[in-house]
Amino acid sequence: MTIANRPFSRLSLNLALTGLVLLLMTSCHHDNGPTALSQAVRTPQGFVELPFGRLPNTNINLEQAYQFREPLDADSIELWAYRGGLHYHPIELSHRCQVFIAAFYKTGDTALLERAERYARKIMALSKEIDDAVYPSFDFRFALHSDSSLMFNPVWFSGMAQGELMMVVVRLYEFTGKTVYLDFAHKLFRGFLRLRRDHDSWVVRLDSLGFYWIEEYPHNTTPGMTLNGFIAAVYGVYDYYRITRSDEARMIYEMSLTTIKHYLPYFRQKNKASFYCLGHMKPATESYHALHVSMMRHLYRMTDDPFFEMSAETLEADGVAAFDKPSP
Repeated sequence: MTIANRPFSRLSLNLALTGLVLLLMTSCHHDNGPTALSQAVRTPQGFVELPFGRLPNTNINLEQAYQFREPLDADSIELWAYRGGLHYHPIELSHRCQVFIAAFYKTGDTALLERAERYARKIMALSKEIDDAVYPSFDFRFALHSDSSLMFNPVWFSGMAQGELMMVVVRLYEFTGKTVYLDFAHKLFRGFLRLRRDHDSWVVRLDSLGFYWIEEYPHNTTPGMTLNGFIAAVYGVYDYYRITRSDEARMIYEMSLTTIKHYLPYFRQKNKASFYCLGHMKPATESYHALHVSMMRHLYRMTDDPFFEMSAETLEADGVAAFDKPSP
């Protein structure tokens, strides 16, 4: 199939105009509460119920599932070493849970399922409940892009962590039947209904054009608009809708995909690495660009929407041009 640029060409703009649009995008003047969700831009999106083995984050290396990555706590739960401290990292632990669950699906080894439950219970115990929602929490200071003006102070939250953990507890509910996981999924999902209100408890917002964003890095003055974190969260929303068929979950799923499809052209740089985030216009590394391609293919399987298939091809061609040029 020839490389298709059509999804991008309709919205291609020069850099100056992109800067103007980004100025509009980072404004959050009407995300004042749940009722504002009805104002969000939403168009119908495809939904394909995939078998477990074709879901995102199920194609794993079995060897990795049996490894213990030090350092470990007393319960053999992996810790994240960062700036001289040891921390529980909600996203890293969720990723490990996803590996254990997928490995259990492939092998039937109940020890892997038990390990996934142990890790999940730790993240759940460390999450913060605010009103009727719950948020996986980060207990360390973090400067995004090593920029002190983009500092996150503990405790802080992440829309990516929200979706990653929701995927974990939904799948644990499917394999164990334990309602504690479904109940927790409901609370995590409520975090996607609480638009930006204060400095502590938001991971989603509407931009000035009415598009809905799940923010991996929900900075109060300069939200990151990070592509891979947004899509990873959508995977969790997809799983939640897959088992609940909730009207609200379908709404969040469709609003999210509407935003991704609208703004994907701005993430693209022809024959160059895509942008990692629009909020700070940081180009993706080679591995993150490849992740963008892979994520487009996952979205295509989830939606059966050719837009995502063509987008994967286009980004893949950009990656070849950007990273695989022969030496002079």
